[in-house]
Amino acid sequence: MMLARVAEALFWASRDIERAETTARGLEVGHAATLESVFGAGAAAHGEASWEALVELAGDPEEFAAEHQEASERSVAWHLTFGEANPNSVQSSVTRARETVRSVRDRLPSEVWEAINTLYLDLADWSASRLEREGPYAFCAQVRRQIFLVYGLVEHSVRRDDAYQFFRLGRFLERADRTARLLEVAHDIGADSAPAGPFDVQRSATVLRAARAFEAFISVEPNDMSPAAVSRFLILDDRHPCAIAFCVDNLADALGDLVRTGDIAADAPPLVAVDVARDLLDTAGRLPWDRILAELLARLRRLAEMIEGAIVESCFLAEYDRRPADAAIQSTLQPQD
Repeated sequence: MMLARVAEALFWASRDIERAETTARGLEVGHAATLESVFGAGAAAHGEASWEALVELAGDPEEFAAEHQEASERSVAWHLTFGEANPNSVQSSVTRARETVRSVRDRLPSEVWEAINTLYLDLADWSASRLEREGPYAFCAQVRRQIFLVYGLVEHSVRRDDAYQFFRLGRFLERADRTARLLEVAHDIGADSAPAGPFDVQRSATVLRAARAFEAFISVEPNDMSPAAVSRFLILDDRHPCAIAFCVDNLADALGDLVRTGDIAADAPPLVAVDVARDLLDTAGRLPWDRILAELLARLRRLAEMIEGAIVESCFLAEYDRRPADAAIQSTLQPQD
């Protein structure tokens, strides 16, 4: 059985790596969106709304407002890449991941550690002047390529033991939460925009690219680029790696493997919370989509927090009493009249 501190380190390192990739991808796609004037009603509004949406997507508007007077390409790009006050910046996330993995290097192949360390060292080659000169795309592309190398090495060199499963838990929990956040931001922007039309098609394409799902979606739904179709795909599709249903299935598989190895109990709270998420997704697929989307996204975000809390309490705290999950998990997610 793995030590709790090792499991915790792998879980959080994986979340930080995934967060760095998601932030870099969001900045890359958002920068392209401002160039195409995707959001807003006028040229100035397009760019301003796009940069503000990126800050909302990163989940730290308060930290940004404390450091910057307005959302612009320069301020948002720096905030999301190297902002010292931003715990979700690429620099902050990669630094945490590197320091965490270094403490448990013996549980991962040396190639994985070297790839993460190289990612960290590569960031030192970037400065504010270089970022402004070359633009966010070059930076984001470099970060994402290196993170995909890390993921490839994990998939092809790590034994499918408890270390792998905790690393997997962190990655897919973070990814599910970020996909839900992406759809929430897109839904809020769409609610304030003009009626459906070409503008919605552009926004839908931007959302899909931010989720690495544009080509996959087109292969499944070539004739429907509506926001409703896009949100259904990114929530309910169980075959795309960034879709929430796919992430939840991977969480269930990882937890099931940890039950078989004796790392967690068969009735542990994380398993109950994940089962609730699967039931919620199954029910949502049979309901009128436009009427339930906003509430569904809010519930999925709350569930992600519950699953995180259940994993932390079940697996990482030495004094934890392994009892079945509180029925409150079920009751808080029941539909309200």
